[in-house]
Amino acid sequence: MNHSSVNPSDYLHGTIIHHHPDWKYHAAPGVSSSAIKTFVNQSPRHYHQRYVLQQADRKETDAMLLGTLVHCLVLEGDQFESRYERELNTDDFPDAMRTVPELKKYLEQNNLPTTGVKQELIQRITEHNSNAPVWDRLISRQRQSRKRIIKTELWDRARRMRDGVLDNEDAADLLKVGEPELSVWGTHEPTGQLIKCRADWYRPDGICADLKTCACSSPEQFAKDCARFGYDLQEAHYTTTLNSAEKLCSLFAFIAVESDAPYLCQIYELDDRSRELAKRRYEKAMKDLEECKTFDQWPGYAENISTLSMPGWYLKRMECVA
Repeated sequence: MNHSSVNPSDYLHGTIIHHHPDWKYHAAPGVSSSAIKTFVNQSPRHYHQRYVLQQADRKETDAMLLGTLVHCLVLEGDQFESRYERELNTDDFPDAMRTVPELKKYLEQNNLPTTGVKQELIQRITEHNSNAPVWDRLISRQRQSRKRIIKTELWDRARRMRDGVLDNEDAADLLKVGEPELSVWGTHEPTGQLIKCRADWYRPDGICADLKTCACSSPEQFAKDCARFGYDLQEAHYTTTLNSAEKLCSLFAFIAVESDAPYLCQIYELDDRSRELAKRRYEKAMKDLEECKTFDQWPGYAENISTLSMPGWYLKRMECVA
């Protein structure tokens, strides 16, 4: 991302941008949900490295890419084909010439010389017929595309997950009204810090929906995902940001869809106790972040030699052995 092409004055308190490019949102100033989760779930040092020094970009995994694909299919379906393209599959081109013998056979049938290395054979064929189904040429053309090339397995799975979401009547109904990827900038009033969020789906009635891909969308397992990945902190951050910018958030809903068959989709909202505790953690985190900024101190997990306790499950197992 090119931070130099982003003007900080374009992102003041109350700024609301519709269909803002993803890279510009991430490059723009403001504390994001991902940033505060890094601060809390990892350490201030991790936050400083990634969001202040901007030296710790994570490598994209297949799971991350799958989530991006599903988001685009569900929330911005009309944009999908213009951004992505499935990798070529040999089954789609049964007549394509892939081997040297196949290339030479074509040349013989058209009374053309059959001498030379593979690239020379391909060149001779394409000069004779630019539309000849030569596999290497098909691959080369696709690689020159501006679209992102997606592996077939991810392409197909993303579409099945999209269907899983839309097969859930409540999810489909929730997404009938509103708009995707609403970028909002507000202020965390107690500390004065600029904050931002990018709502997956925002409705005029104040309902904000966030689409999550998961291994299991059961209440028990998704609750664990919420705790592990800090989804509760995300809700606290989003509602604070939206309300600060006068975009009422009356309900925050998680749309959880499984990444494997049968691609079940469930909709959840946090209970009052979970929401209240998350809000407390969030406020403490924002206060601690402001302190780190003020004194330019970014601690890691622990500053001194610490006493380490083994996990409870391990201690119980060892007690049984002893």
